Amino acid sequence: MTRFYLAYGSNLHPVRLNERVPSARLIGTTRLDRHRVAFIKRSHDGSSKCSLVFTDEADHAAYAAVYEMAVKEKPVLDAIEGLGAGYEERGLRVSVNRERLAVFTYVAAATHTEPDLAPYDWYHTLVTAGADHHGFPAEYVEALTAVPTQSDRDLERRARNEYLLAKVRDFADKKNQAPSGA
Repeated sequence: MTRFYLAYGSNLHPVRLNERVPSARLIGTTRLDRHRVAFIKRSHDGSSKCSLVFTDEADHAAYAAVYEMAVKEKPVLDAIEGLGAGYEERGLRVSVNRERLAVFTYVAAATHTEPDLAPYDWYHTLVTAGADHHGFPAEYVEALTAVPTQSDRDLERRARNEYLLAKVRDFADKKNQAPSGA
């Protein structure tokens, strides 16, 4: 049994998501009109994380990846994402590969938003690497990249995430290499 998960933040990149949810398999990407991705979710670690925000602005659009994952792994993702402790689950219907799918995602609870808090630089890099990996429009990736960041002073957490970023870069390098023997 599976569910469809809509990723728009640090879980966009398959390396990150597969470390958390090994069964996750990319179905495709989607554009969500009248939405935006904002670094406004106050995290317990002193930084901001992403949230998907509905807007009334017709020119706003957010881009996301839809992954299929095993239902049995959802409680793990719920715990990692902080369901009920800063994030709420939201159901949406999105178009992926000309098919309408019912997906779930996580959005910041109103009690956990702080628009003036910056994300850690490593988190921000995970988000932009995921957007770049999926080939989202250049202006969208540039807007994400322009968000100011802060340095993570927790050296252990920073080192763990720098290691993850190295794996993300290695994945990209392997993807961009031409097949040998051609």
